[in-house]
Amino acid sequence: MPEGWKPPTRIAELSFDHEFARLGGRELRWGGTAGVQWARGSKHLSFRGRPDIVAQQTAAVRVSSTWKDGVGVNILMLQLGLRFTGLGASMNGWYIEAGSGIAVSDGTTFDMNSTFNFASYIGFGFWVRDLPDFMFGFRIVHISNGNTDPPNRSMNLFQTIIGFTF
Repeated sequence: MPEGWKPPTRIAELSFDHEFARLGGRELRWGGTAGVQWARGSKHLSFRGRPDIVAQQTAAVRVSSTWKDGVGVNILMLQLGLRFTGLGASMNGWYIEAGSGIAVSDGTTFDMNSTFNFASYIGFGFWVRDLPDFMFGFRIVHISNGNTDPPNRSMNLFQTIIGFTF
């Protein structure tokens, strides 16, 4: 990364999603997600006290749409999380992230039987070395109702993400 580069504080992101109801299940869908993520540095968080890893608190608004056979559902997610980005020579621009929040949908599906759900995620990726305003990553998102409305199946998304700062 360029000398003095720091992880950005605003990221617009798009993703291509592959959704599965259960690992090995036959209920597969495709979709996409668009969102904005805000980040701020945290003086109180560190990764084992290492100065070459930047800790950020994140807040995100994401809208996801998944579909199969002409039937789909749209989901609004509001999430809080953490992201750690490496700045050292061996981790130059790589990041890991995790977070959770709420998800509200405009309908239900076989695997999501409530319109109010919780959405947790974990992911990793990297900032493109020659274009430090662009990132590429992968994320797994788990959406379920937390057993507030049985049966608590769940929707799981594998996301391939591209993002850019603004």
